[in-house]
Amino acid sequence: MSAQVHHYTQADLVAALRGAGVRAGDVVFVHASLGRLGYPERGRSMADACATALDALLEAVGPAGTVLVPTYTYSIGKGEVFDPASTPSTLGDFTEHARLHPAAARSADPMLAVSGIGPEAAALLGNLPRTCYGPGSLYERLEQRGAKLVMIGLGLFWATYRHYIEEKAGVPFRFKKRFTGVVRADGREGKQTWIYSCQIRQPNCAPDGVALEKMAREQGICVSAKIGRGEVCVTHCADYMRLGMAELAENPWLSAKGPPLTLDELIALEDARAGASPAALRSGFFSEGDLGAALSALSGQAPVGDLVTGMQFGDFIVPEKWTCLEAVIHAKDGREMLSCRNDPRHVIPCSQPFEGEVSREELLRHLHVCERLEDGAPTAFLPTERDWGFACTREQLAAFQEESWQVIIRATAGFGRVSVGAPAKARE
Repeated sequence: MSAQVHHYTQADLVAALRGAGVRAGDVVFVHASLGRLGYPERGRSMADACATALDALLEAVGPAGTVLVPTYTYSIGKGEVFDPASTPSTLGDFTEHARLHPAAARSADPMLAVSGIGPEAAALLGNLPRTCYGPGSLYERLEQRGAKLVMIGLGLFWATYRHYIEEKAGVPFRFKKRFTGVVRADGREGKQTWIYSCQIRQPNCAPDGVALEKMAREQGICVSAKIGRGEVCVTHCADYMRLGMAELAENPWLSAKGPPLTLDELIALEDARAGASPAALRSGFFSEGDLGAALSALSGQAPVGDLVTGMQFGDFIVPEKWTCLEAVIHAKDGREMLSCRNDPRHVIPCSQPFEGEVSREELLRHLHVCERLEDGAPTAFLPTERDWGFACTREQLAAFQEESWQVIIRATAGFGRVSVGAPAKARE
């Protein structure tokens, strides 16, 4: 009987990692697609491939080195509870293998959690500010530490580190957005708000890091070595940052699909995608009651009425332009109880789309009561929450006595100019 065919051994992978630039004592941030390497000597299962890869990485960096693996969940972006101890990674088998390693630590980022093994893991992953790619983030720490990006079976263009470079460069095809969600730690739950870098949802803005990778390879910043049926490639985070910042300063659309669009063109395309029209019930307008203290912070810093999604003023980030096309609560017999056709102020700004039958108990949790609609519902502005809501008077609230109700909210959110109502004079 012939021996089982394999394409590489653990020793082969260690040699390839070292050939591409990994050294003992390094901190490495690893993306991997192990199927592209073929079968390891250990066996043909994915578990065998994952164990071979992680063991090889730990051997290559040695006991003084640290291996970091993205175990992203995007939990608060999906409205799900995040628990760093138990929420699985969404990035595949190798990342789950690393997360479940007995010695692994994990960051508490409810969008982009990262797991790490080694003496520097806890310091790199702990006490992070609530920004995924901003100042003080893990990716800035990697740059400052002199860490390396390691790609196994993948090109450098797959590395999410590029989004840190793009945020720092202020590229025109991405924007900062605040997400709020529930994080569970040590059995206790609480709400947290994190800043994430979002792609504008236009084809021109789709990520494309191939050109930047080509430059990195041509300049010797990204070094590769063959392994099995694929390759590994390695680059210093700081070198990749310097290259990216320089090239994006020359061509801000370099790492997007393109072709480039002006701000006005982007906004026009986003408005068309959202279905915005003169018939839209509420479109990108927020009153003083909605924004409250945020307006005070904005006053004097930017022209009122000319705020663009993603602009940041202190802790405040201008939200997406929100367009509500329909918002209504029906009784089971078809009666309209609240409708934006009668008064657009009934729907809470930035409500998520929703359609379905809800119990009276659930509905009451989503009704925000004010004495008069013209007073607004200042505590009910929802730019960071994946939730929905209606505003009503106490008199209207008393009418909701039936046990079930039909709720419809058709709304979209996207990059755009957001109008804000404010006093004529800037606040002192």
